Amino acid sequence: MESDHDTNLGWWTDKPERPTRSSSFAPIHSRPAPKAEPVWLKAAVVVTIMVVFGYSVLRLFGLVA
Repeated sequence: MESDHDTNLGWWTDKPERPTRSSSFAPIHSRPAPKAEPVWLKAAVVVTIMVVFGYSVLRLFGLVA
């Protein structure tokens, strides 16, 4: 019988070193710079949708002819 108790704590310290590999989350190549998004166009669309929604609610309650 061995006097040492097997604690199974060496499994994470005894791993051999291995070369680093690229991750699947890391980009392989550099992407081109993104284009500037048309922020004003998106803002105009949101405002237009809100105005139309407000107008439809007012027509629903009969406050606007």
